[in-house]
Amino acid sequence: MRARRGANRLRPMTAPQEPLAGPQPPPGHSPVSSFAQEAALVAAPGTIALALLYYFGSLYIREYYSTLGVVPEDLGMSVQNVMANSTSAIFLPLCVLLAGGLIVFLVFGRLEQALAGPEHAVRRSSCCSPSASPWCSWASRPSWRHR
Repeated sequence: MRARRGANRLRPMTAPQEPLAGPQPPPGHSPVSSFAQEAALVAAPGTIALALLYYFGSLYIREYYSTLGVVPEDLGMSVQNVMANSTSAIFLPLCVLLAGGLIVFLVFGRLEQALAGPEHAVRRSSCCSPSASPWCSWASRPSWRHR
């Protein structure tokens, strides 16, 4: 079979009829999809918090009634009762953690003020260089220095 004669011939380029379309924007999310994503952002930490409340409540009830000589399983406490009793069990550890975090925060604030002066520039550059420790690189930034 023979090829047509004009098949290999170059043709002049014509102007495009429609403008070339750029990248298309992604399709919008449906309201149901965005609601499900927001609900998942709330439900995941909420589930962990409820599990911890139940765990600490059950430990508290078991230890409290065991010291009194009562078997806690015989009381038949509901999940709501266990979680309601967990607040008294978790209050002290939570206060200790918050107080410890506050103390650490205040110590780092005082350390920043102590190292901010120009007389400590050599000490900052030797111990707080980014190559020595990435956590101390904030001390050499001028925006963090107190005037």
